[in-house]
Amino acid sequence: MQTISTAFDRAMRKARGDAATPELVQDAQGYSKKRQQVVPFFDYDPEIFFPLLDDARFMDIFEELLGKDFIFTLSEGIIHAGGSGWHTDAVAPDGLFTMRAALYLDPLGPEDGCLSVIPGSHCTE
Repeated sequence: MQTISTAFDRAMRKARGDAATPELVQDAQGYSKKRQQVVPFFDYDPEIFFPLLDDARFMDIFEELLGKDFIFTLSEGIIHAGGSGWHTDAVAPDGLFTMRAALYLDPLGPEDGCLSVIPGSHCTE
């Protein structure tokens, strides 16, 4: 995880032109005060990130939930401090299902809300 975390930090800095911008100043706990989002993200360090697409620890979970014919379509890197309101990320075409997975690189606990499920939110009706 440290290798991935270090590569993440390096890639995010590279994406902003090697600049530490005022928008990404850290607070006393080390969290960014604003948000940075980079899409596509894996391209910033293919040597580190592309192997995740073949890593059974990740892909087996997706296959079990989505089936063998799932398609990986997007990678993104996000630095985000603070909470955000509930929202859907994407709507799949009729007959298909979409899923988003996040890999958190900072220590988190139950109070951090990194996994929140609203019962019934998977139903489009």
